[in-house]
Amino acid sequence: MNDITVKKILNSYKHEKLLILSLNKEIEKIGSFDLTNEKIKKLQKELNHSNKFIKFIEESIDNLSQPYKNVFYFRYIKNFSYERISFDMNYSIQRIYQLHKEGLKKIHGIIQENIKFGQWNKLQGFIAMFETIIVGTIHKTLNKINIK
Repeated sequence: MNDITVKKILNSYKHEKLLILSLNKEIEKIGSFDLTNEKIKKLQKELNHSNKFIKFIEESIDNLSQPYKNVFYFRYIKNFSYERISFDMNYSIQRIYQLHKEGLKKIHGIIQENIKFGQWNKLQGFIAMFETIIVGTIHKTLNKINIK
């Protein structure tokens, strides 16, 4: 896993948030009262995968020290531009780029550590698969991954 893969994983956060909204709307349309419906079961399983992935990203960012935590929170959770982060944090844009680059190495270590210690051990397969796909198709691949 390299910095580009880590960025793709982090960038997929917003796609997963949108997917969660979409799945919830779809479940509402069908009617969540009918839990025997196979389509609802499939949607709920997909929703569970997305929620676990979101939680993993948020916890990984939360484990960063400052100021990296703020840079990554603003960039990936709030989806701010580097310019906006620079303004809000009162750092030069060059310093934000530098903190982001350094932070990628730190968050990479956090992800690897979580995998090493058995937390999200099934995420390893996800990361390997993620290296071969584009961010826009993540919702399709989550159905193939069995994260429990």
